[in-house]
Amino acid sequence: MAHRHSYTYGAVDVDDSLLPSPPPSPGEADALLAPDAHPHAPHTGDLEADAWAARKRQLHARAAWADWLNEDLGPPDMVYSNLVITLSTSMLDAVMFTLFGTFTTNQTGNTVFLTLAALHRGSKKLILTATALGGFFGAGLLFGQLGAWFGHRRRAWVLATMSYQVAVLAAFCFLVSPLAPTAYTPEGEHAWVPMLLSAIQGGPQVVMATNLGVPEMPTAMVTSAYAGLISDTFLFSHTPQVPRDRRIVYLTVFWIGSFLGLGAEQFISAWFASSLACLFKAIALVMIWRSRSAEETRGRHW
Repeated sequence: MAHRHSYTYGAVDVDDSLLPSPPPSPGEADALLAPDAHPHAPHTGDLEADAWAARKRQLHARAAWADWLNEDLGPPDMVYSNLVITLSTSMLDAVMFTLFGTFTTNQTGNTVFLTLAALHRGSKKLILTATALGGFFGAGLLFGQLGAWFGHRRRAWVLATMSYQVAVLAAFCFLVSPLAPTAYTPEGEHAWVPMLLSAIQGGPQVVMATNLGVPEMPTAMVTSAYAGLISDTFLFSHTPQVPRDRRIVYLTVFWIGSFLGLGAEQFISAWFASSLACLFKAIALVMIWRSRSAEETRGRHW
C-alpha cells in the first residue's frame, strides 16, 4: 500500500503521492537536500529512491530560483544601475531634441513646447510633443500601477520592465538608422512613431527608478536634484553625506551623458548615439540581474 507524506521545502509543498513509493524517511530527504549535497549524486541501486531524490533536488532548485526572483532589490546596488540609466537617458534626450525638437523624459520641457505649438498652430510640432507627453504618461501609468501590484522593488518585476525598455529602445534605434524607411525620419510623415517608441520606454523607466529607494537619482530630471542639493543642510560638510554625495554624482553623470550624446550625434550619427544609449541601458539590465537583495545590503549606502 502506497505511503502518503507531505513535506515543505522552501516555498514548495511536496506531496510524495505523485512520486514513486516508498519515499525515504524525512531525515534521509533532508540529507539529500543539504546545501553541500552533490547535485549529481550516484545511483544507490534503488530506482524508486533515486527517482525520489532527483525529484527533490529539482524542487529545491525551483524553490531557490523562485525565492531569488521574489527578492526585493537592495537600494545601494540600485545607485549604480540608476547612474548607468541616467547616462543613457541624458544621451537620448540630447539626440531627441536635436532630431525632433522634443524630449523623451523631460516632460517639463515638453509641456511648455506643447503650449507653444498649440498657440502658434505648428501642427507637426504639436503632434510630436503631444505624442511624447501622451506616450510617457500612458506607459508610465500602466507600468506604475502594475509595479504597485507586483512590487516596485521585486527583482522579477524590475527585470521585466527593464527588458521591455531595452526592447522598445532597440526598435527606436532601428527607426533612426540608415536602414529605416524614410517615412519614419524626422522629416517623414510618420515621424511620430519613433517619438512614441522613445516615450513609451521613458515613462516606465522614470516610474521604475523613482521607486527603487534612491530618490536622489530619478534618472531623467535634474530640477529636483538641483533644488535638493542647494537646500541641503550639509552641503558644505567635510564628512560624507549620502543624499548630497548622490546628487552630486547624479548631476555629474547627467551632464556627461548630455555632452556624450550630442557629440556622438553631431560627429558620427543619431543612430550611433541612440544605439550607444541602448547599450548602456542593456548594461544596466545586467547590473540589476546581478544586484544583491535588500537583506544583503542592509546597513549600506553605496
